[in-house]
Amino acid sequence: MTTLLEIVLINSLTVVPLAVLAFALGRWAKRPALTHVAWVLVLMKLVTPPFFQLPVAIELPQLPVASQVAPVFEQPLLSVETITEPSDLVPIVIPARTEVSAEQPATHITVAVEPTRTAVGTSESQTISNAANAATWRMWPTDWIGRLLVVWAAGSASWLSLQIFRAIRFERRIARDSATSSEWQGQTRSLATELGLCHCPQVLILDAAVSPMLWGCGSRTKLLFPAELAERLTEDARATLLAHELAHFARGDHWVRLLEFLATALFWWHPVVWLARRQIEEAEEECCDAWVVGQFPHRPRQYAEAILDTIDFLCEARPALPPMASGLGHAPFLRRRLTQIMQGVIPHRLSPRARVLTALLAAACLPLQPFVFGSPRNNAVSDELLAGGLDLKTTPPMVTVVSVSAAENSLSIPTVNPAVPKPPVVSRMTPSQSKNRSARGERIWSTAASSDGRFVVRATTARRVILTDLASDRETDLSTHRLNSVAFTLDPGRFVAGHQDGRITLWDATKGELIRELATHATGIRSIAVSPQGDTIAAGGVDGTLLIADLQTGTLRTTPLHYGQSVNCVRFSPDSDQLAVAVGDWMSTGRGQVVLLNVVSGRTITTLACATSPGALTFASNEELIVGHWDGRTSLWNLVNRQIVGSALADKDVVSAAAFSPDNPVLREAHFIAEEPSVEESSTERVLRQLLVLPVGPAS
Repeated sequence: MTTLLEIVLINSLTVVPLAVLAFALGRWAKRPALTHVAWVLVLMKLVTPPFFQLPVAIELPQLPVASQVAPVFEQPLLSVETITEPSDLVPIVIPARTEVSAEQPATHITVAVEPTRTAVGTSESQTISNAANAATWRMWPTDWIGRLLVVWAAGSASWLSLQIFRAIRFERRIARDSATSSEWQGQTRSLATELGLCHCPQVLILDAAVSPMLWGCGSRTKLLFPAELAERLTEDARATLLAHELAHFARGDHWVRLLEFLATALFWWHPVVWLARRQIEEAEEECCDAWVVGQFPHRPRQYAEAILDTIDFLCEARPALPPMASGLGHAPFLRRRLTQIMQGVIPHRLSPRARVLTALLAAACLPLQPFVFGSPRNNAVSDELLAGGLDLKTTPPMVTVVSVSAAENSLSIPTVNPAVPKPPVVSRMTPSQSKNRSARGERIWSTAASSDGRFVVRATTARRVILTDLASDRETDLSTHRLNSVAFTLDPGRFVAGHQDGRITLWDATKGELIRELATHATGIRSIAVSPQGDTIAAGGVDGTLLIADLQTGTLRTTPLHYGQSVNCVRFSPDSDQLAVAVGDWMSTGRGQVVLLNVVSGRTITTLACATSPGALTFASNEELIVGHWDGRTSLWNLVNRQIVGSALADKDVVSAAAFSPDNPVLREAHFIAEEPSVEESSTERVLRQLLVLPVGPAS
């Protein structure tokens, strides 16, 4: 998950334990410089997008199923046909939202959903109610997300407006009531030289009851000093307060104000932000106090009295600091500050070794994403498959087909689309095999099976690839050949394989031997597929190269095509006319695309833009394509109108397994739910959703 909304959630959760560590470090170390750095890193982590991920997933809970909801169909259901026919993908036809004349034929939109695994005796009304319940619960949390986004944006806009208004009003007051003084500027420049500063900010005497402060960022930073307070202080006391503000300038605290401003604007609702701002301010004041005491070791009492005079002056007016300003701080921890000033010098900055360690820690932690949000494992994926068994045989599902005539606004019973070829049923492993593999902690990760179900190629979690002849119960270990993907041909006893070293080979499954090498490529082959006609193979490379070759000779049928990112999966359509190519960086959170090609000419038919990198593909029909994404999301595309008509939640491992072989059934067993834009959704919610969570479904 790496949409903007997911990044916000991940960073919001990550900074909580970091804040606990920073708070404990401040109480244990008693070093304000170290405490300051720790809390600054907390704020930086909050606004830093993650670039690297750890393989840790937090699974989101399954949504409950409501018991009573309204059907999702707009037209009344007049007749329903129940078909008891096994199928891996159940086509459901729902009415198109277009108006046609009475002479026009009925218009349909086909949406594929998962097989309904219910008993044959289940009533039609219950089957439709289950589908309606699932669709309603799919939309329910989405509405809440939209409302939360609106509240979030409104809070950020309100806070930003208030701060900008205060800043503009204070800037106008400075321009109206401030004056420069050559005497003050000379004294400040002399102090800056003693503190080792190369640049001295401009000093302005302000006719207002404000705290001495730094105002602005970069070269426009100014040092403001109230005129009335200047008259009360002696020259030496005034020098200590000027040195305090110069210490803020030397430390770069005015840049920390900018970080706080950004973090608060984005995360005004997060309590860690407000806690971090308070802790940073206290640490800054203690560090600046230590700097002044170190600069004036014989004037600690004079400096303490100057602070008390300033507090007394401010108490008469009770002013508030404007945004992006660094002053003398608030009074609640004044006693501790004065005690530290009188007791002696404390370190005001980190040692060189501590700075290096802090820089290394920041470089390692800030761009790191410690976890990702994963979806619950798809219940349709066989538990036997994930645990080591391969019994993919399921009870024939109930298939409900509903069709509405747009011209007559009534139901009819259409002809069901041609079913997707059912993957072969593979027998369960023998008890001895299961026992031996369980002892090694090895589980079946992905499979490929011949059309007659006799031969099975298994990829395991221990990075082994095993060919099994179920007729003779004989196994051949192919791990040394470094296979990345396999695909069986029309001849059940043969399969092709793509290797990590770039080879494309043809194998004899009966003997478990290599027949010949068909082609070679400079980099590894990530995916391979055989056309349903059995005469063409397609292979995608890690470097983004696509090869289309003759199965018998290995001769390239088209010029190799090159894409900017890795080709993760290639799949032929059932009629062998189209080839779908998944392109994207599987290890990143960036966007990807699915390219549809004409197999004969090699020309691009269309390109489907994906919000995240596609990792696996399978055709539901010649007009429907299932796309599994890197984060576990699965989308059903209608290739006629090029829109997403269904979505599902899977798991990243499931998508990876589905990319191993075209025969692997796990992607086709996802729970697809029809996606429709909410009629009640406001335009503001839609814009925010499109900005933060893409894609959200078909364009409205």
